[in-house]
Amino acid sequence: RPPPSTLSSLDTLTTTPPPTLSQTQSIARVLANTGKHIYRVESPDGRELLVELAKMYRSVVWVRRNRFVLVDTEGYEGKGGKVAGEIKVVVRGEKGWMGMGYWPKHFTIGYEGEDEMYEGQEESVVGKMPPGSDDDE
Repeated sequence: RPPPSTLSSLDTLTTTPPPTLSQTQSIARVLANTGKHIYRVESPDGRELLVELAKMYRSVVWVRRNRFVLVDTEGYEGKGGKVAGEIKVVVRGEKGWMGMGYWPKHFTIGYEGEDEMYEGQEESVVGKMPPGSDDDE
């Protein structure tokens, strides 16, 4: 378990948006965890990228699908590998971040396309009673 000071600094980092982003930084939406700290994300221009989780977050935070992250691609251009960047910040408290000028317009809570993502997925049966045999009587 990480020390409390590390957790406190991560809490501040993830809830406090930076005043500006560099040219190589952008907000992205997590699409899937592909394993080994590699995530598939959607960039603001709609491209899908593979990015790795920064070492300071590993074994400390859990990155869920459809959450937002701050991705930095500096040092990854021209490498020729599949990984295109690094997750620098796992965004928490999205409303504070959304007020910043650099937040992509289509990455808002209840954004268009969110419902499409869940189309075709069956309804969860967790916590529901199994179908009964009383129907046969």
